[in-house]
Amino acid sequence: MPPKPASPTSKPRGAPRYPAITRLRHSAWEQFTPFPAFSPQIRKIIHTTNAIESLNARFRQATHRRRHFPTDHATLKVLYLVIRKPTQEPG
Repeated sequence: MPPKPASPTSKPRGAPRYPAITRLRHSAWEQFTPFPAFSPQIRKIIHTTNAIESLNARFRQATHRRRHFPTDHATLKVLYLVIRKPTQEPG
């Protein structure tokens, strides 16, 4: 059984620094609490889907910047470089 998430009344570590996040977490608590109740296999699928969506967004961003590719090879090279470049972690 997965560990039970903290209740919305518990004070999160980032509460004073990020009040908007705290309000969002409190207002969406009913929608979040079912997530930990899913089996580990289902949670893994959700995380995998998020990674695929992130990669697709990076592909769209890279191709949108160029607009025109002289050859198919040039297109594949840009997409390959997108895959090879690690995502930038926030802050």
